[in-house]
Amino acid sequence: MPIYTGFSGLYLKDYHGNFSNKDTVNIVKVHGSLDTFKDVHGASLNIPLMNKIPDGLVPEIITPGSSKYRAVLKGNTRDLLSVSDEMIKHAKSFLCIGYGFNDEQIQEKIISKIRQDTPIVVVTMQLSDSAAHLITNNAKNYVTIQMGDMTNTTEFCINKEITVLDGDFWSIDGFMKIID
Repeated sequence: MPIYTGFSGLYLKDYHGNFSNKDTVNIVKVHGSLDTFKDVHGASLNIPLMNKIPDGLVPEIITPGSSKYRAVLKGNTRDLLSVSDEMIKHAKSFLCIGYGFNDEQIQEKIISKIRQDTPIVVVTMQLSDSAAHLITNNAKNYVTIQMGDMTNTTEFCINKEITVLDGDFWSIDGFMKIID
């Protein structure tokens, strides 16, 4: 299945934002990525697998802090926020990996959809109390997968029913074993 992030090209990728809506996994990183940069002309570039920041480029990632909400309304991140809003609006389900439900500008629309019975699966090392509260009190059809209390265990919560299994299914590699 193709995966698209809004950037196209082989190694040096330019941002075009033409997300697909059919047979594609669209990954919308509203707060940027460690491999996304702005050049001296303000264009966004995606250069994966860099050991150091290339000369003349500035990382295009929004870090937590007081300026986060102001920064998300500028440049490509504003476009990505609009794209994510539209995708959330039409989503038939959600898979959230490592998302902590701390971004009001994103989660407001997700919460609205899960209240309408849109299924959600959340895979994370540890679900925060606030995220657990949001999901269990709003979703009608959900699964949370997180690290268990005991070593090498995973806690699955399926519509308020908790099951603990041996294995690290909360990690990306472990989760892939489930869906493979």
